Amino acid sequence: MNFPSARNHLAALLLGAALLAPAMAQTVLALPAAQAPGSDVRQALTVPPGGTLRLERLKLDEASGEVASADLRRTNAGSAPLLVVHSGTEVSTTRPAPRAHFTGQLVGDPKSSVFVSIDEQGALRSIVRRGEEVFVSDMPAPSTPGASGTASLAAPGLRARRVELTADAPAQPFVCGVNDEFIEKHYTPPSAALLENLRNNHQRAGLMGTASQGPQALGAQRRADLIIETDYELFQRLGSSSAVHAYVTDLLGYASSQYESEIGARLNLTQINVYTSSAADPWSNTMDTGVLLEELQAYWNAPGRSSQARHHVHLLSGRDTGGGVAYLNTLGSASKTYAYGVSGSIKGNFSASNPQVIWDSMVVAHEIGHAFGSDHTHNYDAPSIGSNQGGAIDCCVSEDGSQCITQLGGSGQTGVLPGINSVTGGIAGTGAGTIMSYCHFPNGSMADISFNFGTNHTRGVNPWRVASVLQSSAQTNLPLDNVVQNYTLSVSRQGTGSGTVTSAPAGINCGNACSYSFVAGASVTLTAQPASGSNFTGWSGACTGTGSCTVSMDSARSVTASFTAAATTRLVTLTKSGAGTGSVTSNPSGLSCAAGCTSASASFTSTSAVTLTALASSGSTFAGWGGACSGTSNCTIAAGSSSTSVTASFSTGSGGGPLADPVVFVTQQYVDFLRRTPDSAGLNYWVGQLNAGTSSRAELIESLMYSGEFRGRFGPLVRLYTAYFQRLPDYAGLMYWFDAMYPSSGTGNSITQVSDAFAQSSEFVNTYGPLDNAGFINRVYQNVLGRSPDAAGQAYWLAQLNGGMPRGQVMLGFSESTENQNASANSLLITMGYVGMLRRTPDPAGHAWWLAEVNAGRASVLGLINGFLSSSEYAARF
Repeated sequence: MNFPSARNHLAALLLGAALLAPAMAQTVLALPAAQAPGSDVRQALTVPPGGTLRLERLKLDEASGEVASADLRRTNAGSAPLLVVHSGTEVSTTRPAPRAHFTGQLVGDPKSSVFVSIDEQGALRSIVRRGEEVFVSDMPAPSTPGASGTASLAAPGLRARRVELTADAPAQPFVCGVNDEFIEKHYTPPSAALLENLRNNHQRAGLMGTASQGPQALGAQRRADLIIETDYELFQRLGSSSAVHAYVTDLLGYASSQYESEIGARLNLTQINVYTSSAADPWSNTMDTGVLLEELQAYWNAPGRSSQARHHVHLLSGRDTGGGVAYLNTLGSASKTYAYGVSGSIKGNFSASNPQVIWDSMVVAHEIGHAFGSDHTHNYDAPSIGSNQGGAIDCCVSEDGSQCITQLGGSGQTGVLPGINSVTGGIAGTGAGTIMSYCHFPNGSMADISFNFGTNHTRGVNPWRVASVLQSSAQTNLPLDNVVQNYTLSVSRQGTGSGTVTSAPAGINCGNACSYSFVAGASVTLTAQPASGSNFTGWSGACTGTGSCTVSMDSARSVTASFTAAATTRLVTLTKSGAGTGSVTSNPSGLSCAAGCTSASASFTSTSAVTLTALASSGSTFAGWGGACSGTSNCTIAAGSSSTSVTASFSTGSGGGPLADPVVFVTQQYVDFLRRTPDSAGLNYWVGQLNAGTSSRAELIESLMYSGEFRGRFGPLVRLYTAYFQRLPDYAGLMYWFDAMYPSSGTGNSITQVSDAFAQSSEFVNTYGPLDNAGFINRVYQNVLGRSPDAAGQAYWLAQLNGGMPRGQVMLGFSESTENQNASANSLLITMGYVGMLRRTPDPAGHAWWLAEVNAGRASVLGLINGFLSSSEYAARF
């Protein structure tokens, strides 16, 4: 796996906490404010495992001053893992003071997730995920000691900030060594019990063969006992054995929070080994994670260590290995000799100034996911364990033997982000991928991966299958968690209507979060709220009737809420555009717009889907849908009560262009858009698609324009023109710089070198004059973000420039930000339509028209491609 970047600022934290454990009176803890003393946060350590805690006025971001409250539950036991320190020939074993870990959600936002760690001194650290945003905070221990709950504490320095998922992530890609060759070499077949649990898991959720949502975690919580190995490099990086113990405990605690909420298994650290000298470190000097894995395996399979109880041993290496690896499906006792994994390039400490913990936890959660039995998501067309239902979950990359080779035109290719129930159509920066994916590859951004295993995830084809494998493996191989016992409450919805189900205490918000583990003995009340146009008709399972549903969590429980749709009508409006002509009809009947008609509308029942079919007249081509639909296939409008508008575009001409031979046409498009001849797999695939009529010529071009290769090479260049010069690229200049970066032989210039050249160009200097570092930062903010820099941002980037960072690298950090890529996505595609198909600079008026139409949903990029294909200007090229 590869994990890229982030940057922002962190805030002073003022919070109150309410201990809500069943037999306790409510306690309010007010953390010190800037002008007032506060209570002792160490009182949170008295919350028992499974007990609840409310943190109030938790500051998320120092720069904006945003605060929130969080409802949390303690997840770990009262004792810390053993710390075994190896110093030369001496070995010492201690058990440090415990740290309290809490997980939960922001109040009023059940889709959010919160992790909080508090140590015995009162130091507090937190990670908050809200939508696509991530916030990190750290507060040192109070400066004034005292009895818990009685001390008047001076305000500690609190740091909190929003993580920039592109700018803050490590620059070095992270690649997982679990590929097809590795799996085949070390394959452990699933046991009959695991396969049976996997089948039952599907069937209980009613998902066998038809599901688009994942099965819920079943039964009581399980426990995976982990031993953590480290190396001397990690000790050097963090500075002391106690710092290593603290960081590893919090890192695995955060990773465990996702395993607990989604898989129903707690990662229980039993021992952490630390090495204070290179002589004490048992590992060789290798940077190869595969070699480290074999050394770890040999070390722990040796007499004296092989019998030590555990489910998995994991090495966290501070070396810049650039990757991680783990044996697949090794939780069972029969696989103990292979129950090992390695995560390299661990660089973090838990602080707002260095949010590396976000990337470290993603890597560790991914590698341990292999131990639980999961392949990478792009290989789920033929997973080692699990269902191939729907094929690959995503095609963010392609590996040998997978369907993504066909999708992407070869092995080892970078693909596109997954959309809703699809391997294509994803939007950058929205967390389209999941923990076991490679979806950081297409855009080089961690903002394209969500910290989940796929339960209730909407992007990709049946992404819940990963969680199903991990759940089934935990149920088959792990013991019940007798330290922190919880039972899972699962909610499902059925019927023709829609609505949400929420719980008190918080945890269930279905819709989005349809299962949650509650502490044993808890009383949970469910409330159903029908959506507009629907009615709630009753409960089944652990409840009956139509009132609120109260469930006693003395075992795993499941409840079904039934909603029926109230029959209403909605209006569908059709408008035609373009120079061509054609007809549009509907199924069910009601809307009909013949060739001479320019618009039409009809009312349909809200409980039925409506399908529109476009048929081009002779001499015209259907160019595509706009508005509520896109593409050139039939337009299907799902059942619902909202009125809908659709545009059908028709172009003149056949749409095929002058290159009649499919081989010639495909070859020409590779040359036009990728500046190379096609590989044989890609050529054969697209020629077959065109000959079979499965894909149109316009859809071929659109696919190339959305490919990671095209967007990764041309995209940064085009964005730099706008960032520096506030204009579209001229054709000759764009091709010059592209060829300089990607010459036919030898090594070309990097994008940073090109950016430096733009910063020093006469056009930039003549336009803005000679700029000092402060002036350059002002210009970057104005050109890319359209505003002046905030004081904190100005100070940060000025320090970077004064410290020697090249101006080109600074500009790239802004032009390649997720925000700028999303804002300029349509402009890039339209620009490259002109460049690739017409081989010229876009005329400003034409570019502006297409951009306005596409942004408004009245036209599509596919429509532009069809228009260019049928144009005389395109034909004149050949």
